[in-house]
Amino acid sequence: MDTTKVRYRGQEVTLKSGTDRFVLPPDIRKQVKVSSYAERILCLSLHDSLPGLVGFGFSREVEFEKQIEDEAAAATARGEPFDRQRRWAQLTPGYTTPFDDSGRFVLPGNLLRHAGITDRIYFHSAGPEFFLLSPEVVAKLGPEHDYLKIGCEGALERMKPARGSK
Repeated sequence: MDTTKVRYRGQEVTLKSGTDRFVLPPDIRKQVKVSSYAERILCLSLHDSLPGLVGFGFSREVEFEKQIEDEAAAATARGEPFDRQRRWAQLTPGYTTPFDDSGRFVLPGNLLRHAGITDRIYFHSAGPEFFLLSPEVVAKLGPEHDYLKIGCEGALERMKPARGSK
């Protein structure tokens, strides 16, 4: 598989399992491992406009280089300045963490606080990356984020046990 073309799919909510430990959903876990050259390493950065995180594998950095070049060319064409170092710092992972075969990984307190995450995480696939958001934060977003709200609501409903089961 061409690791530079990993695309994530699906929406899921997972619960906290221990002190600041969470679980990557199985489909996302598999793609992160592929994208991280068969290593179980999750890369995280802050979301540009939402109180949440963006997750991806190591190979995404190759795509960042092209993205930055394209953004720099567009800024130059508009006659605007472009700070490559700042943009690189915004895109690349500010935190990397290993995860085990079950997908368990640790999130440090500063990232939990930034994202408003307490006891569960909503994972929302976004092509070459995925978002890690607090369901409570998602519920408070404006109508321009209805796609996140609908996905999160569906993921939460799938977590509820079926009627009649224990």
